[in-house]
Amino acid sequence: MSTKSDHLKYIHDSGEFTIDVSRAIFSKEEIELLQNFGHWYEALTLGYIDPVSIQQEEFIECTKGMRKPVTKHELVWSKYLGRKRLEAEEPEKFKLNYQSKEEGFYTRDQFRQMKSMMGSEMNKNHRK
Repeated sequence: MSTKSDHLKYIHDSGEFTIDVSRAIFSKEEIELLQNFGHWYEALTLGYIDPVSIQQEEFIECTKGMRKPVTKHELVWSKYLGRKRLEAEEPEKFKLNYQSKEEGFYTRDQFRQMKSMMGSEMNKNHRK
């Protein structure tokens, strides 16, 4: 794949990229860039497609650490790769460790039941 039309077809055919790291550090614009161009970034990075412009060659140099990211595409992909590397090196730090606490006044089930009862009572009173 060495033409612009090949690249555009690759982007179109690949569909939405799955962001498999925490999205908390990404802005809405960065998430959209990753979803729309992530497969293409990855293909350029891994050499599945050849660069067709100087900007794409610089993008590849950036992913190899040969230069600092400058463009929005370089910045978001570098941020994504950095986060991916960080989460792979220390997965326990980034693992969601949510545990439900049943120490409150009501348990979740009790709260849901009470909310349901209150809702149905309000509906009855409203209809009168």
